[in-house]
Amino acid sequence: MHCNISDNRLISFYAANVTGIGAGGEDIGLSTIDNNMIDLGLQASGHPLEYDYSNTQGICGINGGKGFNILHNSIYIHVPGNGPTAYGVGGAGIIEGDSSGTTGLIMNNIISAYYPTRDLNFTLLEVAQHVPSDYNIFNVQGPGYIGWQYHPTGIFQDSTLAGWQDRSGDDKHSQFADPLFNNTEAAAPYIDLHLQQGTPAESAGTPAYTTLTDFDGKIRAQWTPVDIGADAGNFKPTTPP
Repeated sequence: MHCNISDNRLISFYAANVTGIGAGGEDIGLSTIDNNMIDLGLQASGHPLEYDYSNTQGICGINGGKGFNILHNSIYIHVPGNGPTAYGVGGAGIIEGDSSGTTGLIMNNIISAYYPTRDLNFTLLEVAQHVPSDYNIFNVQGPGYIGWQYHPTGIFQDSTLAGWQDRSGDDKHSQFADPLFNNTEAAAPYIDLHLQQGTPAESAGTPAYTTLTDFDGKIRAQWTPVDIGADAGNFKPTTPP
């Protein structure tokens, strides 16, 4: 079984459990989730979700399952302030719960989140040790964690990128920075996860794990390769003559 889930704009889902892309159970070969723009946690009006979350509920941008290559996605999650009080997931950009050894990878993604309260929220969750993750941009606004991983010595979580890099061995070239999305918190028609000039995503990705085109169909190789996230462009600030 092989598939590609690409070029989707997913916004303003309204439910107690919200997942942008859920694609689990891939056991044979590798499939790809790429070039998706996902903005969750807001109603179509632009107001935050109003549900009370239990310890088994939450918001997830991508749930990749087994053996998925997760490349060049741009994800923003607004976690409601009335999120979980203990355990569970308030918000996770990417869940890669692959314990099968069917190796996938997480490369060239932007995962940004706003957590007004609580502290049990993650940008990466259940990332197995054999799933490589690198060349990503993380931006956690408010209390939260970079990652939570299965490890031979147990389960650990880290709130800083440096701690996550040290304990997981992943994301050596990743950044903790504001990706400069155009508009993350707005009514549905105005949400825009394209990038602004000066974004740290400029030329910061890896060409080893990339896609031919970006979200808009632009050839990535023609636009300062390789930019992180779903949007490719020439984002270098220019000085007028």
